[in-house]
Amino acid sequence: MDYINSYNELVKYLSKDYKEIEGQEFYSELFPDNQNQGEYSNDYSKPNAIYLYRDQKDEGSKRKLRRRIMLNDTWEEDYKEFVKDNPMTLCSGLTYRGLSNKLVHAQSMNALIFDLDSVTVKELNYFYEEVRYRP
Repeated sequence: MDYINSYNELVKYLSKDYKEIEGQEFYSELFPDNQNQGEYSNDYSKPNAIYLYRDQKDEGSKRKLRRRIMLNDTWEEDYKEFVKDNPMTLCSGLTYRGLSNKLVHAQSMNALIFDLDSVTVKELNYFYEEVRYRP
Protein backbone atom coordinates (compact mmCIF):
# COMPACT_ATOMS: atom_id res chain seq x y z
CA MET A 1 0.00 0.00 0.00
CA ASP A 2 1.43 3.39 -0.90
CA TYR A 3 1.88 6.21 1.59
CA ILE A 4 -1.01 8.40 0.32
CA ASN A 5 -3.58 5.58 0.46
CA SER A 6 -2.32 4.49 3.86
CA TYR A 7 -2.57 8.05 5.18
CA ASN A 8 -6.08 8.54 3.77
CA GLU A 9 -7.20 5.24 5.28
CA LEU A 10 -5.81 6.30 8.68
CA VAL A 11 -7.57 9.68 8.51
CA LYS A 12 -10.88 7.97 7.64
CA TYR A 13 -10.42 5.48 10.48
CA LEU A 14 -9.61 8.16 13.08
CA SER A 15 -12.40 10.49 11.91
CA LYS A 16 -14.99 7.94 13.06
CA ASP A 17 -14.14 8.74 16.69
CA TYR A 18 -12.27 12.04 16.58
CA LYS A 19 -13.02 15.43 15.09
CA GLU A 20 -10.14 16.90 13.11
CA ILE A 21 -9.13 20.38 14.19
CA GLU A 22 -6.58 22.81 12.83
CA GLY A 23 -3.18 23.01 14.48
CA GLN A 24 -3.62 26.57 15.69
CA GLU A 25 -6.81 25.65 17.54
CA PHE A 26 -5.19 22.54 19.02
CA TYR A 27 -2.07 24.28 20.29
CA SER A 28 -3.84 27.39 21.59
CA GLU A 29 -6.08 25.13 23.68
CA LEU A 30 -3.15 22.99 24.76
CA PHE A 31 -1.06 26.00 25.84
CA PRO A 32 -3.47 28.69 27.10
CA ASP A 33 -1.20 30.37 29.67
CA ASN A 34 1.92 31.51 27.81
CA GLN A 35 3.57 34.75 28.88
CA ASN A 36 3.04 37.93 26.90
CA GLN A 37 5.90 39.54 25.04
CA GLY A 38 8.20 41.30 27.55
CA GLU A 39 6.53 39.64 30.53
CA TYR A 40 8.77 37.61 32.83
CA SER A 41 6.76 35.98 35.59
CA ASN A 42 8.67 34.90 38.69
CA ASP A 43 5.81 32.78 40.04
CA TYR A 44 5.85 30.40 37.06
CA SER A 45 2.12 30.75 36.53
CA LYS A 46 2.65 31.25 32.80
CA PRO A 47 4.87 28.52 31.36
CA ASN A 48 5.63 28.77 27.64
CA ALA A 49 5.26 26.42 24.71
CA ILE A 50 8.45 26.24 22.65
CA TYR A 51 8.64 25.11 19.03
CA LEU A 52 11.67 23.85 17.17
CA TYR A 53 11.59 24.56 13.46
CA ARG A 54 13.77 24.38 10.38
CA ASP A 55 14.49 27.69 8.71
CA GLN A 56 15.50 27.83 5.02
CA LYS A 57 18.13 30.49 5.74
CA ASP A 58 20.06 27.86 7.73
CA GLU A 59 20.48 25.57 4.71
CA GLY A 60 24.12 24.56 4.35
CA SER A 61 25.02 25.60 7.89
CA LYS A 62 25.58 23.47 10.99
CA ARG A 63 22.40 24.83 12.55
CA LYS A 64 19.61 22.29 12.16
CA LEU A 65 16.70 23.83 14.09
CA ARG A 66 15.72 27.17 15.55
CA ARG A 67 13.75 27.70 18.74
CA ARG A 68 10.58 29.81 18.90
CA ILE A 69 8.95 30.70 22.21
CA MET A 70 5.24 30.96 21.64
CA LEU A 71 3.97 33.98 23.54
CA ASN A 72 0.33 34.68 24.22
CA ASP A 73 0.06 38.06 22.48
CA THR A 74 2.02 37.03 19.35
CA TRP A 75 0.69 33.46 19.18
CA GLU A 76 -1.46 33.73 16.07
CA GLU A 77 1.11 35.56 13.92
CA ASP A 78 3.98 33.31 15.08
CA TYR A 79 1.95 30.18 14.39
CA LYS A 80 1.27 31.32 10.83
CA GLU A 81 4.89 32.35 10.21
CA PHE A 82 6.86 29.56 11.88
CA VAL A 83 4.59 26.53 12.25
CA LYS A 84 1.60 26.24 9.92
CA ASP A 85 3.23 25.53 6.57
CA ASN A 86 6.58 24.29 7.86
CA PRO A 87 6.80 20.49 7.54
CA MET A 88 9.76 20.44 9.91
CA THR A 89 8.28 21.98 13.05
CA LEU A 90 8.36 20.08 16.31
CA CYS A 91 6.43 20.75 19.48
CA SER A 92 6.15 18.54 22.50
CA GLY A 93 3.31 18.73 24.99
CA LEU A 94 5.67 20.24 27.56
CA THR A 95 5.69 23.79 28.87
CA TYR A 96 8.79 25.55 30.12
CA ARG A 97 9.48 28.26 32.66
CA GLY A 98 11.14 31.24 31.09
CA LEU A 99 12.66 31.25 27.65
CA SER A 100 14.49 27.94 27.34
CA ASN A 101 13.38 24.43 26.46
CA LYS A 102 15.94 22.70 28.67
CA LEU A 103 14.84 19.84 30.90
CA VAL A 104 15.67 21.80 34.04
CA HIS A 105 13.08 24.42 32.94
CA ALA A 106 10.31 21.93 32.05
CA GLN A 107 7.24 22.69 34.14
CA SER A 108 4.34 20.55 33.03
CA MET A 109 3.24 18.03 30.43
CA ASN A 110 -0.01 19.17 28.87
CA ALA A 111 -0.13 16.36 26.32
CA LEU A 112 1.64 13.32 25.02
CA ILE A 113 1.91 13.82 21.27
CA PHE A 114 2.34 10.99 18.76
CA ASP A 115 3.52 11.50 15.20
CA LEU A 116 1.51 9.15 12.96
CA ASP A 117 3.52 9.59 9.76
CA SER A 118 3.88 6.22 8.02
CA VAL A 119 1.60 4.51 10.55
CA THR A 120 -1.12 2.25 9.15
CA VAL A 121 -4.53 1.40 10.61
CA LYS A 122 -3.18 -2.07 11.39
CA GLU A 123 -0.30 -0.62 13.45
CA LEU A 124 -2.61 1.78 15.24
CA ASN A 125 -4.88 -1.12 16.20
CA TYR A 126 -1.88 -3.01 17.59
CA PHE A 127 -1.10 0.04 19.71
CA TYR A 128 -4.70 0.31 20.98
CA GLU A 129 -4.76 -3.38 21.85
CA GLU A 130 -1.47 -3.09 23.75
CA VAL A 131 -2.69 -0.10 25.75
CA ARG A 132 -6.13 -1.59 26.39
CA TYR A 133 -4.99 -5.02 27.54
CA ARG A 134 -1.83 -4.21 29.45
CA PRO A 135 -2.12 -5.60 33.01
